[in-house]
Amino acid sequence: MRFGLQDIRKHVQRRGGELFVSLHFLRAGESRTEISRLIAYYEQWLGQPQRRFSMDDARACVGEYRLANCLMATLSAWYAWRSPDWNAALPQPARDALEQASITSPVQLRLALFDFVNAHYGGFLETARREDALARFAGNYGLRVAELEYLLMLDSDDEAVLVRNGDKSVQPPTPGEVAALYNQWVFEAALFNASEVFFGIDCGAFGLGSGERAGAITTGVGAVIKRLCYLARKLGIYYDLAYEPGTSHLRLTLYGPQDMTGAPQQYGARLARLCRLLLGYDRITVDGRMAGGRRAGGDRPHPYISTAAVVEARATVHFLQRAYQFAIDAKLLALLPVQDAEGVEGVAGAEDAMNRIPTKVGGKIEVGNHEQGNEVYDSSIEQAFAEAFTSLAGSYAADGWQLEREPEPLLLPSRGAASQAIFIPDFALTRDGHRVYLEILGFWTPSYRERKLQKLQQLRGRRDILLAFPVEARGVFASLAPDFPLV
Repeated sequence: MRFGLQDIRKHVQRRGGELFVSLHFLRAGESRTEISRLIAYYEQWLGQPQRRFSMDDARACVGEYRLANCLMATLSAWYAWRSPDWNAALPQPARDALEQASITSPVQLRLALFDFVNAHYGGFLETARREDALARFAGNYGLRVAELEYLLMLDSDDEAVLVRNGDKSVQPPTPGEVAALYNQWVFEAALFNASEVFFGIDCGAFGLGSGERAGAITTGVGAVIKRLCYLARKLGIYYDLAYEPGTSHLRLTLYGPQDMTGAPQQYGARLARLCRLLLGYDRITVDGRMAGGRRAGGDRPHPYISTAAVVEARATVHFLQRAYQFAIDAKLLALLPVQDAEGVEGVAGAEDAMNRIPTKVGGKIEVGNHEQGNEVYDSSIEQAFAEAFTSLAGSYAADGWQLEREPEPLLLPSRGAASQAIFIPDFALTRDGHRVYLEILGFWTPSYRERKLQKLQQLRGRRDILLAFPVEARGVFASLAPDFPLV
């Protein structure tokens, strides 16, 4: 159970005409006594029904209302309310009698009582006759009235029992673990409401590309580009990449749910997950244990981007119909839990799936041929095209052309800009020394189309780019017709 941006303590400032928001993170040692009291309160009520659990008493353990609600939501990673077991709540004779009547849940028991009242009381039960009716119905199954009333409400929220997630060997969380997960969820609450997240990445922090000449896109930078593209594509996040000539810095912009769909629940969760990978943190706690009791892996080096490579980061966050700048600095990143390679769900082995390592040759980043792994596509249209082409090639109908998924990035003319944009075509077609790039233009949002048009306009004059687009988007991309072959 996550909390939203509106639930978090925050501070707003205006600087140079822009609004900046800072969120309340728990610093080292902050509120640990209060969190300890809250954990102890939860432990006190393990196995007890929710009707006996006092939310006000739990909040009093922390004192500050908003922080208390957020910490209680954070504890849902370790504690949950679960309905009591039906069979465990029944004496054996009653269980046998109910099973013979095909009653195995509170829902079926309520339905049987409803039918009983309809059959014997004309569908209406007066208050004066209620006790007698319940006693008659309960007697049919060897139950007392009090037992019957409990079973009728067994699946209600009031009767749900507090349990600790995981098996019996799982220990309660430490205050440090709870604070770390709280900080992660505060950070991701901002991402759920972001229109874009910007990262300045120093590829030199990866120890790649040393000895390359200044101003060239080195092997290390190219490898990082492919890494970022793979992760973004894997999680379905739209992004832009730019390169600062003369440096090893990349400018990565991830577009958030406010920009792409307006619905943060699904897209925002994917964006937050990608940032977890880029920043090298996850739900790993201070002693290596994951929230909910899972144990992290060994001490293998993290295969993705780490905080050491992030030289600048910020997000544009939307709240109450206003936009705010949210600075992501080193102090904030230090509060996020550290991620181990084993904590990356669904993306483990990404390095093996990156089948080509780029290097710069003549204004573009060439890619060496390696065995291809499982491909990840931005859209079903791209996947259908690739599968159709593969089918043609399998029947010797591709006329010698070879298809390559997401080939080397192309550098766009800088025109005096501080950074040089990067364009990564969807496919490359190669035959007999000829190489043609194919870009399938989506029809997503107006801002997406505008950015795509701007990049393509910078590639005017090239004779090796072919554009394909949906028929209904003909008018949107008509301005490209004089410069590119369109399909």
